[in-house]
Order: sequence, then structure tokens, then C-alpha cells
Amino acid sequence: FATMRRLSELIIPADGNSKGAIDGGAAEYIDFLSSRSPEFAEIFTGGLGWLDAAMQQRYKSTFLDAKPDQQTAMLDLISYRKNESPELGPGIAFFHWARNVVVDAYYTCPVGIADLGYMGNTATSEFSVPKEALEYALKRSPFGAA
Repeated sequence: FATMRRLSELIIPADGNSKGAIDGGAAEYIDFLSSRSPEFAEIFTGGLGWLDAAMQQRYKSTFLDAKPDQQTAMLDLISYRKNESPELGPGIAFFHWARNVVVDAYYTCPVGIADLGYMGNTATSEFSVPKEALEYALKRSPFGAA
């Protein structure tokens, strides 16, 4: 759980403008989902196990006990599919999945929703299409060339 909390914190850190994944309860959400789904739990326990083993190989430390620059160096390797190799492939697949779940957890919790500035379904007196969106659509449309 502590490793998932740290991973969540690195995926969506708190900053001066918003709270991060820890305040949003991303690790707790993932833990809850894992307690309800054996498949989900297997993905996370296997992925976190792979992460610790890879950290042991590279840095002689678990992910959680590694230095912050070592943690981010590992995440930099597994963040990009262009680094695909037999050695990193499982980590890349796990991190892609973990990152998506952390983002989903954060942006569906009250902290993440507030970060987006979403006000809910409210009535508006007028609706206007953003100028940039309209220009983009017209540029791609055969009707836009006049």
C-alpha cells in the first residue's frame, strides 16, 4: 500500500495550484478495487512486485526505499513505450495501467473534480463554441474553405 501511495504521489504530485493523488485518495481507491477484484489485485501485486525486483536489480533497494531520483529514473524508463524491451516490457505495461487508474481515481474524487473547476450540471443563459474549436473544425471541413 505504501508503495502504491508513493507511486500515486509521483504520478499526480501536489503543487501550488492543486492537491495531489494522495489527498485525492488514489491509493485507497486502488486498494478498495483490489479488495473487490482478484484480477485487479493480481495486476497491482504483480506490477508492484516487478517494480521492486527491477529496483533491486538496478539500485539494490525496493522502490519505496530508493532515493527519489532513483524512483523517478525508473519511472522515466517505464513511462514510454519506446523503451519497450523484454526487460522493461512488464513494467511499461504495469505503469501504463497504474497511471490510468491513478488519474481516474484522482479526477473522479472531490479534490480532482475541484482541480478541474467542474461545477456540475448547471443552467446557462447562453452557449458559445470556443473560437479555436470552431476554426479547427472549419479548417478540416469542406464547408470551411470559402
